[in-house]
Amino acid sequence: MTHFNKPSLQELLSQLEACQPQEWCGLLEGESHNFIAIPLRGVAGSLHDTARRGKRVRRVSSFHSKWSTRHRSNSGIRMKCATQAIRTAAFAYSQLYARTTAKEIKQPLEGVVNGEIPPWLKGSFLVNGPGQASVGPDRYRHAFDGLALLREFTVSDGRAWYRHRFLQSETFRRNQLSGRIVVSEFGTAGSEDPCKGALERFISRYSLVEDFTDNALVNVTPIGDQLCAMTESPYLHRINASTLDTMGRIDLRNLASLHTIAAHPHTYEGYTYLLGTRFTPPRPKYVLLRFPNSEEMSGCESILENARVMTEVPLKSQLYPSYIHSFAVTQNWIVLIEQSLIISLPRLLLSKPMQTHGFVSCMQFDNKRRARFHVIDRKTGALHLTNIETEPLFVFHHINAFEQNDGSEVVVDVCAYDDDAFIRSMYLDHDSRTPNTRFGQVRRFVLDLEGGCSSSSPRLTHPVRCYSQGGLRGEMPRINELYNGRRYRYAYLLSQADEDDRKEDIFLSKLDLDSGDWLRWQCADWVPSEPVMVPKPGSEVEDDGVLLSPLVHASDECQRALLVLDAASFRQLAFVRFFTDCAAPATFHGCFLQAS
Repeated sequence: MTHFNKPSLQELLSQLEACQPQEWCGLLEGESHNFIAIPLRGVAGSLHDTARRGKRVRRVSSFHSKWSTRHRSNSGIRMKCATQAIRTAAFAYSQLYARTTAKEIKQPLEGVVNGEIPPWLKGSFLVNGPGQASVGPDRYRHAFDGLALLREFTVSDGRAWYRHRFLQSETFRRNQLSGRIVVSEFGTAGSEDPCKGALERFISRYSLVEDFTDNALVNVTPIGDQLCAMTESPYLHRINASTLDTMGRIDLRNLASLHTIAAHPHTYEGYTYLLGTRFTPPRPKYVLLRFPNSEEMSGCESILENARVMTEVPLKSQLYPSYIHSFAVTQNWIVLIEQSLIISLPRLLLSKPMQTHGFVSCMQFDNKRRARFHVIDRKTGALHLTNIETEPLFVFHHINAFEQNDGSEVVVDVCAYDDDAFIRSMYLDHDSRTPNTRFGQVRRFVLDLEGGCSSSSPRLTHPVRCYSQGGLRGEMPRINELYNGRRYRYAYLLSQADEDDRKEDIFLSKLDLDSGDWLRWQCADWVPSEPVMVPKPGSEVEDDGVLLSPLVHASDECQRALLVLDAASFRQLAFVRFFTDCAAPATFHGCFLQAS
């Protein structure tokens, strides 16, 4: 990591005078790390206030040039600097997922702590993502393909340890046994499995689900009293939180005939809700599942015991169902977006026997297909309205949702895209023809549940209202989970900024949805991943806690780190470095398990 000497006030003023005001972008704090925290204010003010005033603002793209001075450096001197000196070297974001390792770290490795980890923070930070990007002569083609590697950062008494283990999926076993990639993934077609007989190969070619991957690299999260690794196929893997051992596979097709699932379940009032998709005729459907709470699950051998199908939602098209990765929950409702990124069933059926492309080749963005919100009663499963629509969009991740105006409106916050360029930018063979990775816009949709809309209306008289947070782009959003489905104020995101000279630069942000302000953390040569908010035990303040994020080095593949930020001030509390002899690919989603 590059270190900078603290400039004198005169040197700092000289640097500022040499720059344009739009190049000043922060407060440089501390000497040991190149840390930026930037408060900015959007001209539209708060998304909440804008929505409450009823103004129709589609997008906001500019910001006040006035600087906030709420944050000071440790020396007490306010410092603003041009970021050119501390930016991360240019790289293709997808290349962080192209790194590969075949080595496990079974024994916890203690890290070097710079700073101080709060003494109350005790537990395990578990993160999932790709680990092995090649098997034998074959390489995976997309960031969403690599063999799942479970990472664990254990924190206790101001110290931290790291280890990782491969998920022992059927896909992992078959690939290792064959010495090449034989199971197709999101962006990679598998080769013929030499371990299968001719009849088995024929059946798997023409079966829509038979050869679906169970490589659960997307998420790791509790469901009831069990820890599960997940992807978008209908398989979960139970994980031993103490050892990271893979304990067994759960086939959701035994509960409902599903082809895909959303990899982000919600736990609300003890119950876990999971959304899946069924492609079978006469019409594809979203299928909503509910899993029992920990008390009801006690003594059960499987999480499928006492689980049930709550409802099924027919989709618009018979042959082109919408892709879905996440959804939202409130006190009374579950909200799904039937979006404009669609799955071509004819192409999917054709791609199976052809075996030339992965699942992504069957997806396309339909810019003429309006997105539709489905609102479901969380307690009964009854569908409330089916004809709330907005402009075409694609959403990976919902941020949060809540009810307002005595429950007559539901507010849904998402990271939204106007096309599918983000997915195409995540191919591992990134070149000049591939679009640069650009995260989605933070958008707020206000759904009027009493607007008089009906399924038979030829034209909606009360369409959904949409507001955007200009300038800041985001992905992998997280909140204080105690505020899930409730009115909230803060979101934490992996971000990019539209006004930056190098718009591909990636940093962490804290977005204040009431004021429009946002804070920024960025460190030279280090790239963060999903920020997980851990609330301080017993606190009733929304941002009282810490933010944890796994970091990888932009150029040195073997360097990894754990970042600990104060969730309120966004000040760096600790930076823990781990020195290993194996590569560290970037990660996706995870959770924090508080120590007993």
